[in-house]
Amino acid sequence: MEFEDAQRLEQSRCSDPAENVSGSLFGKESTEGQQSEEAPSSKVAIPRLAPPRTTGNRRIRTACAACREQKAKCSEYRPCVRCVSFGITCTSLESKRESRERQIEELEQQVAAYEELLEHLRSRVDIQDAQLIARTLHRRSSITRPPSPDPVSATHSPSTQPSFAVDYVEEDYHRNQQLLAFGYLGSHSEISWIRDLRKEIGRAAPVAESKAASPGNGSKALTSVSYFLDDQNLLVDQGIGPYDRPSRTIGDKLIHLYFDAVHPSFPIVGRIPFMQQYALYYSRPNMQPPGRWLAILNLIFALGAKFGHLLSEPWMGGTDGPLEYFSRAQKLNFTNGRLFDHPNLQQVQAEGLSAFWLMSMGHVNRAWRTCGVSIRSAIALGINLRSESKDTPNFSKELRYRVWWSIYTLENTLSIMTGRPTSAADTFCTTPLPIPYEEDQFHGPVASQLLSDYSVRYGYMQAFSSRRHKHLPSQAFTKPAPSVGHYLASTINEAAPSNSLYFLYFIDITMIMRRAIDVLYAPGGSREPWPKVGATIVDLVRDADAWSSSLPEVFQFKPMQKSKSFERQRWSLAFRFYSTKITISRPSLCRTDRLRPGQLQNPPLDQRKNAKICVESACDILDLLPDTPDVLWLVRLSPWWCIIHYLMQSATILLIELDFCVKFDGEEAAKITLMVEKAMGWLLAMAADDLAAQRAWDVCHSLYCCISLTPVDSMMATPSASTSPVPPQSNILRAMQDGLQLTQSHVSLPQNIVVHPTLQTMYDQFVPRESSEAMFDNPGNTNYQ
Repeated sequence: MEFEDAQRLEQSRCSDPAENVSGSLFGKESTEGQQSEEAPSSKVAIPRLAPPRTTGNRRIRTACAACREQKAKCSEYRPCVRCVSFGITCTSLESKRESRERQIEELEQQVAAYEELLEHLRSRVDIQDAQLIARTLHRRSSITRPPSPDPVSATHSPSTQPSFAVDYVEEDYHRNQQLLAFGYLGSHSEISWIRDLRKEIGRAAPVAESKAASPGNGSKALTSVSYFLDDQNLLVDQGIGPYDRPSRTIGDKLIHLYFDAVHPSFPIVGRIPFMQQYALYYSRPNMQPPGRWLAILNLIFALGAKFGHLLSEPWMGGTDGPLEYFSRAQKLNFTNGRLFDHPNLQQVQAEGLSAFWLMSMGHVNRAWRTCGVSIRSAIALGINLRSESKDTPNFSKELRYRVWWSIYTLENTLSIMTGRPTSAADTFCTTPLPIPYEEDQFHGPVASQLLSDYSVRYGYMQAFSSRRHKHLPSQAFTKPAPSVGHYLASTINEAAPSNSLYFLYFIDITMIMRRAIDVLYAPGGSREPWPKVGATIVDLVRDADAWSSSLPEVFQFKPMQKSKSFERQRWSLAFRFYSTKITISRPSLCRTDRLRPGQLQNPPLDQRKNAKICVESACDILDLLPDTPDVLWLVRLSPWWCIIHYLMQSATILLIELDFCVKFDGEEAAKITLMVEKAMGWLLAMAADDLAAQRAWDVCHSLYCCISLTPVDSMMATPSASTSPVPPQSNILRAMQDGLQLTQSHVSLPQNIVVHPTLQTMYDQFVPRESSEAMFDNPGNTNYQ
């Protein structure tokens, strides 16, 4: 029994740990004292947490400067207790992390300063060093920025782009109403050249002028140098009667002025079919022609009225003016949703005439947009392509070809004036060049053969074009047979001088100018190395000179002939020729290499020659004009619709060169000064009756006063000394005196420092269309223009 009781007791202890523990806990009290003495207690004493110490040797994160220097205990607060007790300044020290961040920021600023310095020096050094700098900057940009698909553009941020760059704009045209009127003006516009010149001059001018010309004040910088009139409201008379017409006598005079002065350079309507329709319109007063034809008629009246106004014709008094005729055309063609109608040939002609009229009125931005609509309407009709339609008479095909080339030359003129790209690429144009025969000669043996057989026409134009330039791009897939080419070459001399022959040469020089725009001023062109760009300039100048030397004797303008035959045509070709050469050679004008005549490696001869060509071409435009301004003479002979552009283009180049000469070449400054004064004299004479000319003179006057202080001071007399009549040059100088007095006390030229040219080119960044009514509206009719 005792054994079994002991076994059950042992099992109960193993099955109930709590009881086991309880028994062990209370065992000391239920047992005798000897048990506690034999086994130690299993309970461990845990001490209480000590309260945080308020004193002692606790280490703070950062000691102040004084305590650290003395290696003394520093309290946590600022100022610390020790510095307060000793009355000294307690200066906190930055942590290691703060110090490291500050050092990195300083190093980044230093690297940015070095990069800016390298960008500035790259235009001064020779080709090899410039290439080394470009590679170094590119390697740096590839480390700090993700790789770009265009490595060259990746090396040039907006902040480092030169003033000639066209990759970005600085102004928000949508938010600024003043800028909205003028629009974006690209790098091959003389207004952009003036703006850049004024920015540079403004840096040395008083604070107010410098602020007006600063890049951040884009509205003021642009509106202050633009002579366009797009900011003026185009007050179209909405209450005018669209079907009103002038008397037959006035109409005949207006038609004569248009076809005499405008049509040779802008044959957008066929003269023979249009005059037939015009005679029918006045012989039958009850006839109501289509609205688009009436719009064309009123636009022709508007251009004739504009020319008559410039000529101060006495019969213009009491008659409608250019704006009234233009208002009728707009109500007839561009209202009641007609703008959204599908275009036909008359629509193309109306839009082209509208653009031409707007340009003649100084609304260049509006003209450029309207001409773009005309180009798109023409492309929608396929006028930009050679026609093989058997439903269209050959007479109408040829007139439609001339419609295309009219708006083509107009758009390229507006492209130069605005610095904007053209809307149609030459590679998408297969329209043949117009034949050098007038409309009344189309039934002759040679002209009729050219109109009826394209292969004969192609061979003829090839042989004819070989006299004008060496490399003519092919416009057909096959060449004519040698016998045909030989026959055609023998008939070239039968092309007597005519307006059509003049228009052919006018197209040709315009195409050279177009190539210059596409190659030299497109954003991609700025990424080409300078040697390649310089070679392109040389080739384009050579093409222009070859064009000039191939002109028939009746069109030769070097020297200008005194013959009255085709006089206006000669002047038009001369202005376009010299303007083209300015456009071509402009990038060479301000290359900084020509500043270092004593450098180890002299600038290339072609580069110096091209810069000289640019200045000489500007002078050649002014040499065409008499020294004494005669506005009436100029209007009678010149392309009056864009003559201010030609004058401003040449004046701008000379102002840029004058700024250079005043700083570096005093002997040349006097000659350039006389040419600038001549340009300003003509602008001042035109400004009496032309707001655009007045604005142009104001722009040139403000720049001239700032640039040519030294030459003017040496030539002009005191204001009180000139009271009697003096030559035009002195009149100009006297008109400038007020402006000079305002600027002489503020503007001074830098002394004893090396100054770079006023402007940089983009290349300085890279060196290395059977009833009587049917006559007006049937596009397929041979009598339709």
